[in-house]
Amino acid sequence: MALIKCPECGNTISDKASNCPKCGCPVSYAAYRRDIANGAPVQYPQKSNSNLWIYALLAFLVTLLLGGGAYWLFSHTGKKAGDSAPKTEVANNAPSSSVTSVKQESSTSTSVKPETKTADVPQVVRNKVANGTYNLSGVIMHKQNYYFDMEVNVKGNQATGQYIVRNGENVYVTLSGSIGANGDMKLTEYKNGQPTGYYFTGRFNEATYSGTYRCTTRKLTMNFTASTY
Repeated sequence: MALIKCPECGNTISDKASNCPKCGCPVSYAAYRRDIANGAPVQYPQKSNSNLWIYALLAFLVTLLLGGGAYWLFSHTGKKAGDSAPKTEVANNAPSSSVTSVKQESSTSTSVKPETKTADVPQVVRNKVANGTYNLSGVIMHKQNYYFDMEVNVKGNQATGQYIVRNGENVYVTLSGSIGANGDMKLTEYKNGQPTGYYFTGRFNEATYSGTYRCTTRKLTMNFTASTY
């Protein structure tokens, strides 16, 4: 085994080693330099360039990937642009009649107004009690019962008449009021043309009249009932 000097860094190395442990220079290259220095016509392979081939291969692969990616992006972008172009052309070349019909349909749909339901006009219900004169006999129930005779004249929704209390003043009292379609009748008392504050209110059905006899000034309420004869 012989010792030689590395031609790159000058370090002493064995000629059996493959590379210089200090700078990595191949020993065969160092031996070649030594033989050249000594005048020997021995030819040894030059310094290895394997790393350069690796770098070149990596550069080729990167270039190939970049080129393929650019081609893919360009091809897909061109397809999308081509797909959208016919749609625009069709829209631009659409017959004017179809556009006009679409506009007419939209204007027609806009002009249509929702139907509005009109409120039902209530019909005038004819009074269920027939027009005419009705004679009744009844009693006002209180601590002392008051028996009376009553005459009621019905005309439409108006009711007038008179009554007399047989066990009272025995004087006729004028009545005036109204009667509803369902038979609700209110008769207010009048003496000498002035209201007395008393009134009858109840349901009248041509055969009976019953309800309450009230006084607005004294807050008095009494029940009464009467029937026709």
